[in-house]
Amino acid sequence: MLGLDPHGFIGQRIEDRFVVGQLIHARDNCPLYEALDLATGKPVSLQMFLGPPNAEDEDRRVLLRHFVGAASTLARVSRCNEAVVHVSHETHYAVRAGNQAVPVAVLESLVGGSLARHLAAHYAKGGLAIGLDDTLALLDRPLQVVAAAHEHGIVHRQLAPANLWVFGERLRPGVPIKLMGHGGAPPASWFPTTAEPEVALHHAQYAAPEQFDHDDAAVGPWTDVYAMAIILLEVMRGGRPVVDGRASLDAARQTMHSLRRPTPRELGIATTDAVERVFAAAVTVDRRHRFRSVRDFYQALLEARDGRSAQWTKRAFSASAAASGGFQATSPREVAPPGPATVSYHGPGAAAVLQRIRRETSRTATVRRMAPPLRRAS
Repeated sequence: MLGLDPHGFIGQRIEDRFVVGQLIHARDNCPLYEALDLATGKPVSLQMFLGPPNAEDEDRRVLLRHFVGAASTLARVSRCNEAVVHVSHETHYAVRAGNQAVPVAVLESLVGGSLARHLAAHYAKGGLAIGLDDTLALLDRPLQVVAAAHEHGIVHRQLAPANLWVFGERLRPGVPIKLMGHGGAPPASWFPTTAEPEVALHHAQYAAPEQFDHDDAAVGPWTDVYAMAIILLEVMRGGRPVVDGRASLDAARQTMHSLRRPTPRELGIATTDAVERVFAAAVTVDRRHRFRSVRDFYQALLEARDGRSAQWTKRAFSASAAASGGFQATSPREVAPPGPATVSYHGPGAAAVLQRIRRETSRTATVRRMAPPLRRAS
């Protein structure tokens, strides 16, 4: 438990319904607190929406709508799936200094910690590699719930270890892990003006190439496929990040590098040809040639692991299918490397930085490399 209270919420009574307890997770601009539900006498967790500190009023209103709307969506999903952190369908309001109303989402009591925290602790202790079997056993529930969400037309967009909650003190196969992280982080299209050129994208290490392209229409289930593949690889590497560097521009350079993709063998993980091919399809730069959903990706990965004859094909969507929300399957085929990567943001020197990224992503030798290969335990 963090025990700190930089925002001044501890002890506050919210709408005569909740009493705020300790801060348990400082989630960017959406911190999580312990709380007591006075109506039921049971512990709950509260997620406060603070918003970016320097956001303009209109940007803040957009993000607020995103927070409330996403909380409502996750509430509907959580009622029918136990692998999602339960969220109340009601949004409550706390009060900060200056009488500023702060939206509050009510979650089930969160015991344990995020997958990000567990992976960091594992890596700090030596970061021994975790086999594919144990990795899939560990993340089976999150994979299944994201797959189910895709079948209902819901895309998470911000999958990352910080948005997976481990209900236990040890990271081991069978420990309950639930999906969370519905609100607070800005939509992929929102970039604030900053003093230094910077892509304002939460969890940039797990973002798919299209999320750096300032085009919400390009984001879909294939975006979650990319993020989930990166999460699986990070677990297999014993907690060592796949993308080296938290800065969004560093992540963009590596994520969009068409000639160096984060596959198991590229990262120093021994695996079969079949498993390597599945990951390669999941993390390709061109979203049209990724799996169309996490269900397809997971099924292909299980088939590859078990040595079964792969029934999967690479998926692509035509312009007409994308416009109508449908998908079209295509046979596996070689694809030409995508064109120069683009990153959209606002800030001084934007044009010069974009030119540099485009130039660097066209030359293998000058691009900052992915994290070094895993050092196998002796």
